[in-house]
Amino acid sequence: DGKLVRTLTGHQALVTDLEFSPDRKILASSSCAVELLPDQGCPQGEIRFWDLSSGQLISIWGKGHSGLVVDIAFPPDGQFLAAVDRWGRAMLWRVADATSVWELWGCSRPVVFSPDGQFLALGSVDGIAIRRVAYGEATIVLEDHGSSAVFSSDGRILIVASSDYIRFWDIATGKLLRTLTWHTGPVFGLGISPDGKRLVSGSDDRTIKLWRVEDGSLIGSLLGYTGRVTSVAFSPDDTFVISAGEDGVAAWNVDQLR
Repeated sequence: DGKLVRTLTGHQALVTDLEFSPDRKILASSSCAVELLPDQGCPQGEIRFWDLSSGQLISIWGKGHSGLVVDIAFPPDGQFLAAVDRWGRAMLWRVADATSVWELWGCSRPVVFSPDGQFLALGSVDGIAIRRVAYGEATIVLEDHGSSAVFSSDGRILIVASSDYIRFWDIATGKLLRTLTWHTGPVFGLGISPDGKRLVSGSDDRTIKLWRVEDGSLIGSLLGYTGRVTSVAFSPDDTFVISAGEDGVAAWNVDQLR
């Protein structure tokens, strides 16, 4: 019914990202550890963990991040949390004891785990590196600098949004497989359906588009926004697309668009 259930308070600066743990018991949120003043940089980032059943703050992390944390992600098993800050430091944290497993410099968005949790797609100055989660070493670097990405359901393809296009990359060979060019403005958000068959994209062109992952064909466009669409996701039951943008948050029934 659209009723506000709970408001979580405590962050002193802009909240840059939100991620649910795979078991849906914890919400992680990223920000700066102190209130930001005009023309002042963030001296230390922070990640907060919230109990979703009670809304209570569980813990605050951030030691090691000397700047605003801009992107975070859980792997499917929820054992780790990957984070990257504005100064380019990426860290893999062990959730059980809040210890750092490894850290790298020169990194950026996106931060995306593969479906099996063995690989992490992480932006860098050279492109998007596909890294082994265990040690952080890169297996291949894709020649793309998009800030939003999702893996295909089988983990073989990384789908990247940038500028006004969407690209499909083979992560084993680094080969560009497909480019989707129907958007007329920068693409800010991507989401893949629970069954792995549909892709949703949100853009600066004020549209949301649905695609078939198998062949890249356009299923249709969702119209109604008067401003940019910045984030999109499928509902767990695969029947709705949830979008966020300059006009607010909206839910779209896409059950018949396949």
